[in-house]
Amino acid sequence: MFTMTQSLPMALLVGVSMAGVALPRAQDEPARSSPVPAVQTRNPATTCSLEEVLGAPVHLASGGEEKPAEGRAEGRKGEAIGKVQDLVLLARECRAGWAVISAKSPGGGAERTVLVPISELELMTSEKRPAYSLRMQAKDFHALPPFDVRKAETEGLDKAVAATPGRAAAPDDRKDPEGDGAKARQPQKLPTHILASRLKGTAVSGSDKDFGKVSGAAIAPASNSVGYLIVSGNGQGAAAHVIPFRACQWSPAGEGDSRAAILKLERTCDQIRAAPKYERPKEGFLSSEQMSAADEFFAAARPAAHSRMPGRN
Repeated sequence: MFTMTQSLPMALLVGVSMAGVALPRAQDEPARSSPVPAVQTRNPATTCSLEEVLGAPVHLASGGEEKPAEGRAEGRKGEAIGKVQDLVLLARECRAGWAVISAKSPGGGAERTVLVPISELELMTSEKRPAYSLRMQAKDFHALPPFDVRKAETEGLDKAVAATPGRAAAPDDRKDPEGDGAKARQPQKLPTHILASRLKGTAVSGSDKDFGKVSGAAIAPASNSVGYLIVSGNGQGAAAHVIPFRACQWSPAGEGDSRAAILKLERTCDQIRAAPKYERPKEGFLSSEQMSAADEFFAAARPAAHSRMPGRN
């Protein structure tokens, strides 16, 4: 029979042991006092659907001020601050240079749209869907001037982007390296910038005649560039094909055509119909096997490391 004196050390020992087991569990439990932001991870996928990128949420990569002044913008790490309305692509490379982001003003004000350099954003995933992480502080983001994307498109996207404060010159803005007015001799000026939302529906022509239209696009998270197009042939029930963007070249639309530019391939329409057909894989938008097959098929038609533009190579 144990006495009180004998049982006390044992009770203390058991209590310490139980505390040692319980404490780590308590520390691992998430705090219940405030909601936990959606988990964001660097995208392991090779590509994302451009349609899913447009409309993707934008989260703060870092928190705002600990005690912001009244009326000042504030934010905490992981907080959703807006969404991607569109991307401004450098047409020659089909690479994003800026993101058009819509967000509510601080304090619940009216929604406004701003132009953010793509260097301030990182394409990631949130619950297996594309999401952007914003490196910029919330107060700096809300201080950006408004950007009217529809007005810019109507009056000239190239001009509007060129007037953006703090904008670095794009390769196509630099002076003619030949110094002999080669750019001036172009039969028709092609746009330097295009909106990603306008890429879908762009006409695609073979070397002999019109083939079809862009029905989808795959964007690479690491470079924020469109690497592959999904092109559907003309006619009801026509198949869709995977085409590397670098196998295409921008070309002015025909005389009297309202389109600014079309994409051309150095293959006949019959040859394009033999290109790998597109079927969405079980996971992701485009598999590495589909990309490899398209690269192999169009290897002979690959003009350069990016899409060519007449008079610019």
